[in-house]
Amino acid sequence: MDFKIFEMDEEKVQDEEIIDRITKLQTILKKRNLDGAILFRFENRYYFGGIVQMGFIYVPKEGTALYFIKRGALRAELISPLKVVGYTRYSDIPGILKGNDVSFPETIGAELDKIPVNFYGRLQKLLADTEIVDISSDVLNIRMIKSEFEIRQIKRAAEVTDAGIKVIPKILRPGITELELQAEVEKAMRLKGHPGGVRGNAWGQEFSPGIVLSGKNSVLANYVDAILGGKGLTNGIPVGCSTKKILVNEPVIADMVGSSNGYFADMTRVFCYGHLNEKAMKGHQWCMVQQMEIVTMIKRGLPLSDITHQVFEKAEVDGYGKYFMGYGDAKVTFLGHGVGLVLDEFPVIFGRWKQAALPGMVIAIEPKIMFPDIGAVGVENTWAVRGTPGNLDMELLTDTDYYI
Repeated sequence: MDFKIFEMDEEKVQDEEIIDRITKLQTILKKRNLDGAILFRFENRYYFGGIVQMGFIYVPKEGTALYFIKRGALRAELISPLKVVGYTRYSDIPGILKGNDVSFPETIGAELDKIPVNFYGRLQKLLADTEIVDISSDVLNIRMIKSEFEIRQIKRAAEVTDAGIKVIPKILRPGITELELQAEVEKAMRLKGHPGGVRGNAWGQEFSPGIVLSGKNSVLANYVDAILGGKGLTNGIPVGCSTKKILVNEPVIADMVGSSNGYFADMTRVFCYGHLNEKAMKGHQWCMVQQMEIVTMIKRGLPLSDITHQVFEKAEVDGYGKYFMGYGDAKVTFLGHGVGLVLDEFPVIFGRWKQAALPGMVIAIEPKIMFPDIGAVGVENTWAVRGTPGNLDMELLTDTDYYI
């Protein structure tokens, strides 16, 4: 076999960085008096193992982490710095641990926020004498602070988003459908390297590479915990673009998610064939101003909860409270979210996040207004937090031109 097949057109994370991530997790395990951690989620297998293969990762509180592979062990051995061990069934695990001089854990951490109940039952049966503890937030906190390698990948994801967004002013015209326009945007993103899927952290959520919506369709609510909705193409998946034809003088909002090397970048831009009316234009400009106000407050070191309260209060004072961040029962309570190996990770700019931003965080900031009689306007950009805790700065990663 020609093993060059495993050489990808991407920057490989260095083994030293993966080992450093494992070490950070082991530090937490020791603090929480846990003997080990077992990681199943795709993004965590990639983050701690360097590649997503069928299986899971076991991290003891001390010593070498093991990548249990059910299928594809050869490829994992070529990529991952972890010790790769093959297995056929979960009942093999105790023997494999013993054969690798790893003590069977009395207490173990797992991602209990996303494990199905049936699978948890199997895990309990396998680990009958082991206490299973949730470490979901611990893992998210480790991933929340990005390395320079990770920020480079997010920058490249932003270039993928950029390739799609720049298509819109070239082909936008009256009569083109949202579906036709989004298909061209996604085509440009795929040709730039987007793998096609978007991973999310929240349970019960589904994400495509983004949505292109126009006029009143952009205000329709949906089942996804996001600001923008859309009619969609079917009641089976009632979200996103539709076959609605785009009209003259109505807002067209594109919220797209670029991807590169497993990382994501989130960006929203607004377009119009013709001229937006004064109400929509003023609302859009207000969002642009608020975006920079949020950036300024982050740089000042304000807690993300305080920033959230101030901006929502500003919306009320300026007459946008009814329409800001959603309309009716479709309102959301956040202003932004972390971006990385999933679209929605830590931190979250909302009322319960009492801490200030920290260097290394990557945050999408997305003030938007939903006018039910006009459509949605607003902006979203992905930023990297730089500097030091007492002297923060913000680096814009999604720098596509503003078309309105």
